Amino acid sequence: MAISGSLVAFGISVGIFAILALGMNIKFGYTGLLEIGHVAFYLLGGYMTALLVLPPTSPGQQYILGLGLPWIVAIVLASLFAGVIGALVSLPAIRLREDYLAITLLGMAYIVQQLFRSERWLANGPRALAGFERPLNNLFPVPGETLGSAIVFGVLVALFWMAATYALARLPSITKFDSARRMIANGTFALTTLGVGYFFGRRAHKADNQMVNVLIAGFLAGVIATVATVVTPAAINELIALVFVGTFSLFTWVYAYVSVRRYFSEATASDALYGLALTVLFFVSLAPLIVLGNDQNEMTSAIGMLLTVVLLAAYVYGLVYLSRNWDRYGSDNVNVVTIVGIGAVWLFIVRYFGVSLISPLQNGGVGSAILSTFQNLIWMLQFHQSLGIVIEYDRFLLVMVFSTLGLMYYLSETAVQSPFGRVLKAIREDEDVATALGKNTFTYKVQSMAVGSAIAGFAGGLTAIQFQSLTWSIFRMDVTFFVLLMVIIGGTANNRGAILGSVIFWSFSRATSDLAEFFPAAAGSSIRALRLVIIGALLIVILYYRPEGIWGEEHRTIEVDSE
Repeated sequence: MAISGSLVAFGISVGIFAILALGMNIKFGYTGLLEIGHVAFYLLGGYMTALLVLPPTSPGQQYILGLGLPWIVAIVLASLFAGVIGALVSLPAIRLREDYLAITLLGMAYIVQQLFRSERWLANGPRALAGFERPLNNLFPVPGETLGSAIVFGVLVALFWMAATYALARLPSITKFDSARRMIANGTFALTTLGVGYFFGRRAHKADNQMVNVLIAGFLAGVIATVATVVTPAAINELIALVFVGTFSLFTWVYAYVSVRRYFSEATASDALYGLALTVLFFVSLAPLIVLGNDQNEMTSAIGMLLTVVLLAAYVYGLVYLSRNWDRYGSDNVNVVTIVGIGAVWLFIVRYFGVSLISPLQNGGVGSAILSTFQNLIWMLQFHQSLGIVIEYDRFLLVMVFSTLGLMYYLSETAVQSPFGRVLKAIREDEDVATALGKNTFTYKVQSMAVGSAIAGFAGGLTAIQFQSLTWSIFRMDVTFFVLLMVIIGGTANNRGAILGSVIFWSFSRATSDLAEFFPAAAGSSIRALRLVIIGALLIVILYYRPEGIWGEEHRTIEVDSE
């Protein structure tokens, strides 16, 4: 079975929690409010969205509202509701000392969770609130035979092409290209803009209207994809999907390679081999468990687990030894943290393109392995036994989540770079100074709570779409602490850091979940219970070496007019 579906599910979770982390970053990172009741606004946004979308009555369920509103209206109203509640809650609590504020907000979050858990008239109580259909769900998979399905496909192609052409247009400016590579990049840009790219490509690197050119190119691609889907026979739809979306999927791998090479530009070939060696040794450490762990003989299984534990302990000791003696063995250009980062990239490559082939090879032979590799490469498309190559709803949801994440990031950056954002940071650094300069710090704190809570409510609406049913257990108290951890790992007061923190947290979570699958079923549950301990230990290591977070706080210099 191809692993591309897991990559899509991983991306959806990362995107939603990145939005949640952006809201926390406004409150904690920029304003300095220790807000550990963040999950309450996440819950309010999710449940309010569902209650507004649901019909007036639903068999077997009890709930209020049920207005049957469109999804986009429901999410906007739910976000505003969460923001208003955030402002109202902050009115009595914001004047409290930092520790009392944290306790008060945590208590408020617990009360909200218990309210939705126990009161059935409100949102079906402890039972799941379900029965709402996801937006545009009836038009999938695309490209389909209806006009609506063709239009949705065209919109997706337009978004893909905008993302690809924008990335291509930026490549020469962010990467040191020689003339030959620059010509290749410009030529590729020309091809991806469907024949008009030569004009747009040459202007995109020289003029300020780069975004306009990219939007035009994306719009043209979307129109062509829609028309092609409508006028051609349904049997051609697979080929159209491969041309427009399969090409974009392949582009993402090429762009990821260029980005990784740029990020690790100071690393040499020997450094890359060091990283590969770390990955190989990691899988060697797991070999006894993979080979012996699932054996029916308990003694053999126990030996496999014991050998794995010993080898993993030796592996960790080796990493510690290497970090303390890096100047004796390593390159002068990079440190051991960079080598671990390179090893993480190798780990993804080996897991995604190597380990995922074991099951297809065992079950279907070489042909099945080739098909699985092709599916993993064109990851935005999905093979369907009866419908062929199509885009199913989970891929559409991924696009929707990342589009809204981009919008939220843009709005957050605009807010924190404005005078409003500078006042928030001044309050965080020294509230007395901000007050002395004539700023009403109480009002700014309330506004910060309202904005951050509204963003959390928006993430809750996307979660309702993701799960199609809501229970109180989705919004556990520890969600707040996970989000706070994401902000700290990436770097407080840094919106890019909040997104990176979400990626790192979910990567650790996914990696430890995969690790638990190698253990025998009897021990698997115990290993899953230890996942949080393993994640916590890994994150402590990161914070030990980078206490300011991976990216740290983003400092900006503002030019002041001398007059």
